[in-house]
Amino acid sequence: MENEKYSKKEIANNKQYRKELSLSVIAYMVVLFGSIYIAKPIPAGLIKSLIAMTPVIPGCFTLWAIIRHMNRFDEFMRVYLLEIIATAGGVTAFFSFTYGFAEGIGFPRLTGFVYYAIFMIAWLVILMLRKLKERSDA
Repeated sequence: MENEKYSKKEIANNKQYRKELSLSVIAYMVVLFGSIYIAKPIPAGLIKSLIAMTPVIPGCFTLWAIIRHMNRFDEFMRVYLLEIIATAGGVTAFFSFTYGFAEGIGFPRLTGFVYYAIFMIAWLVILMLRKLKERSDA
């Protein structure tokens, strides 16, 4: 079946990653909505800014979970992932460079969230294209 192509170590690593990632994302969501609820009535200032930034703390745990998971990869998977990330980064850089010219003629400035979304969408599309290519080569 599906698990036959993965070693017991890979299955255990993925299970550990899902656990770490799930806990960090749940903590992030709780802190995010809690910080929004708490910060809304507070007047603008340092305290409100600090409260608004508290979701960064569980966000760091998410980053930690991802880094730990990547450190468990074998060399092939690290190179495979690096190629996808580098290509997605190139797509994002090309878009931001190109859109910079559009901003020069009056297009609205984009937030970092837009560029992050572009990077993640590019990553997904590149991954899907590689999977399709691998299937057609097999």
